[in-house]
Amino acid sequence: MLENENCPPEAIQLVADSVMVTNYTVAATMLGNPNCPAGAFPELVSSANGYIQLAIVKHPNCPPEILELLSHQAVPIREIVAANQRTPGATLERLLSDRVGTVSRAAAANPSLPRRALAMWQLAYPDR
Repeated sequence: MLENENCPPEAIQLVADSVMVTNYTVAATMLGNPNCPAGAFPELVSSANGYIQLAIVKHPNCPPEILELLSHQAVPIREIVAANQRTPGATLERLLSDRVGTVSRAAAANPSLPRRALAMWQLAYPDR
C-alpha cells in the first residue's frame, strides 16, 4: 500500500503517526512514495539511520527545517542537502564553508544560495 503512488498522503501520515517507524523497510517504502507528506518527516528523522537520512534529504517533499537538521550529518548527506533547492539560504551559506570541497561546491551551485554569499565565496575561494 505505502509504495503505491495512488496511496493518499493522509494514509502515509497515518502510518507515520501511529507507529514508531523503526522498521527501515517501512520507512524506505514511505519515502519511496512521492506522496509522502511533509508531516511524516519528523517521525522518520527521529528513527533514521544513514540510509534513511539519505532517502529523506532526496525526497521532493522534505521540509526545509529537516534539511537544516540533517545538514550536520555525514558528507554524503551534507552534499545532497547543499544541492537541494529547498534548503534554507542560511544553511547554504554555512555549507559554503564546509571543509569538504564537494559540499561547499554543491552549496555554491545551488540557485537558492543568496547571490551576496556566492560572490563572497567566489572571492575567497577562486580555485573552487
